[in-house]
Amino acid sequence: MKTKEFNDLMKSFGCTVKTRADRVEVFGPFGDERGSIALDLQDAYYVSNFGVPVAKVIAEYAATPLVERKDEKRWNVIVGQDINNAGLISAWCKKYNDYAEGSYIDDDTTPENLKNEYYIFTNSEFDYLITHLKSLDNGDVYAKIAELGKREVKE
Repeated sequence: MKTKEFNDLMKSFGCTVKTRADRVEVFGPFGDERGSIALDLQDAYYVSNFGVPVAKVIAEYAATPLVERKDEKRWNVIVGQDINNAGLISAWCKKYNDYAEGSYIDDDTTPENLKNEYYIFTNSEFDYLITHLKSLDNGDVYAKIAELGKREVKE
C-alpha cells in the first residue's frame, strides 16, 4: 500500500495522520484510538481502541514492504548484460537495505531477480547512490554508468 493511499483511507475514517522521524502515528476521531507504524521496519505497528476496518488498514500498511510504500518512482540500475550467458544481467543491488555504501554490482542476476526489493531503488535512494559513487576515485565515471543504466520498474 502506498503512503498516499494509506493517508487517504485514514482521512476517510476521520483519523489524523502525523509523520514523525521514526514512525507514522494515527489518531482516531474520538480521542482514545491510537496507532503507530514504524517507518524503517516492516510489520512493526501498534493499534489501540480502533475498530476492525481501521486496524486492518494499519496492519496492511505495516505489512507493505518499505520500498513499496513510497510514492516515488522505482528503478533498477543495470550495468550490463552477459553476452556469453543469455539472460544474465549485471545490476546494482542494495545490501541489507543500505542503498549506498553497502550497495554492490551483482554480475549474474536474472530479469526475475530485478523484481526483488534489493534491486529496486527509489528516486531518493538512487540520488544517494550517485552521491556516494561520485565520492569514490573515478566516481564521475561510475555515476555516469549508473545514470545510463537507470530503468523504471514497471508493475
